[in-house]
Amino acid sequence: MSQILLNHIQGLLNNLGRDIQTMSDTQSDSQQKLFEALDDISAHLLASQAILAALLAKTPVDQGEVRDWIIERTKQFNEGGSEKALALADYLLTGKLPG
Repeated sequence: MSQILLNHIQGLLNNLGRDIQTMSDTQSDSQQKLFEALDDISAHLLASQAILAALLAKTPVDQGEVRDWIIERTKQFNEGGSEKALALADYLLTGKLPG
């Protein structure tokens, strides 16, 4: 192979290496933003859960009505309602973990 061809191949490989590094940096930035967004959502949910738990401690709520409400609104997606939502509602109303 001629030196010109080798230099051209080397240039293409260098460009490819730069492009791969750029893709990696972009992916890392996007992943970091996603983790920050998930952290924000978690903080909001935890704060809302704390407020709701404090309100529920002062104001009784019928557990059956809550379960029926969840089942009614999720039955089109799932025969038994949303098991996670039901478990969380039970936990918020009773303070006891399922199981």
